[in-house]
Amino acid sequence: MEPGECGFAYVSNLDPKGETPRPLAMAPFVPGTTDFDPMPYDGKAIVLWTDGSVRTLPIDRNTKQVIFEGRHLLDPDHPVWAGKPPVIALPE
Repeated sequence: MEPGECGFAYVSNLDPKGETPRPLAMAPFVPGTTDFDPMPYDGKAIVLWTDGSVRTLPIDRNTKQVIFEGRHLLDPDHPVWAGKPPVIALPE
C-alpha cells in the first residue's frame, strides 16, 4: 500500500490463535501519534479483534485514548495484553 491508503493501525506482535481475543487493528488515529482522533466517528474508535469481532469503543476526549474495561486500551499493563505489551504499527 501507498502512504495514506490505510487509516488503521495494527498490533504486530500478537498470536492470533490465542484463546483470549485481543485487539488486532484499530482506527482512527491522529496522524503520526498513538492518540486516537475522536472527531471522525463521533467519539468512537473501531477495533477489530483476533476472534474476528469488531467493536466500537469510546475515546476519552481529554487523553485521546480508547477506554476498554475502564482503562486505556493501549496501556501496556492492561489485562487484555496478558503481560505482553502491544507493538503498534501506525498508519502512514
